[in-house]
Amino acid sequence: MNDRRIEDIRFADVMTFLAVHRNRSVTAAARELSVTASQVSKAIARLESALRTPLFIRGTRGVAPSPTALRLIPRLEELVAKARDLERQDETDEQLCIAAPSYLCMGFFGAVVNALPAARVRCLEVGPAFIRAYASENMFQVALTLGEQRLTPAWVSQSVGEVRSSLFTTKKVADEIGPKATAEAVRKVPFVIPLYNAGGEFLPGDDGCPLAREDRIRGHEAATYGVALEIAAYADMLVFGPVNAARAYVEASRLVEVPVKGWRVTSDLYLHANANRVMGPVHKRLVKALEEAVKLTALPEPIET
Repeated sequence: MNDRRIEDIRFADVMTFLAVHRNRSVTAAARELSVTASQVSKAIARLESALRTPLFIRGTRGVAPSPTALRLIPRLEELVAKARDLERQDETDEQLCIAAPSYLCMGFFGAVVNALPAARVRCLEVGPAFIRAYASENMFQVALTLGEQRLTPAWVSQSVGEVRSSLFTTKKVADEIGPKATAEAVRKVPFVIPLYNAGGEFLPGDDGCPLAREDRIRGHEAATYGVALEIAAYADMLVFGPVNAARAYVEASRLVEVPVKGWRVTSDLYLHANANRVMGPVHKRLVKALEEAVKLTALPEPIET
């Protein structure tokens, strides 16, 4: 390829080409990139003109890369990866917005901050439904969830460890329940009930507890796990959630874990990153930090007697 043809290639057109390849659709790529389908088509036409070869074959099921494009894709992906690494500005200017439910922000936000000491990190406490709904809106670059989520093709998801959830309360209440707690026994104690705000309306949240909401005694309500733990510690109530976020309360002897016979609730912690906005080295540091945090912040699992 001569120098003139190289000068005609726009990096943005390469990014657009790869977005169409990922999505197998011009319309879906346009949504991912927040542009119109016409702009995507023009970008592909410019790249095809610069390379002097067709890149896509149009069919009834969308678009598929041409044989020439299939040979180019690995090289272009490598080019984009290297360009992202070079894109890094002065580290003091790095910004990262992470979205996660409150129980994950509380348990793992510190690991994210420590992994990127020079970055300014913004934390959004939102539920999985919000993350799914706004993943394509460029509101955040990284998200944490318990369990895998179906996000747009621009997002890369990876499990970074297993998180256990359990029941917590004050020592006073735990002694009243007894050492061999059953679902029938905890049913008699009020729970702190999770809720969330949806457009000004308060709706019930899901804490993952095996005991259905309608089978519990309703106590106070809280929109975040941190507040729920605080309420449980002051009001002698039960709260269910990830052990990693409750660890500080247990170590301070403000709450104790209540192992319930037949209850063992675990979920994979997933790190989701927008591949167009998070550079490879940053993603690797986040994965390593979260894998270590999952192990370090977990409480020892109670042994059933």
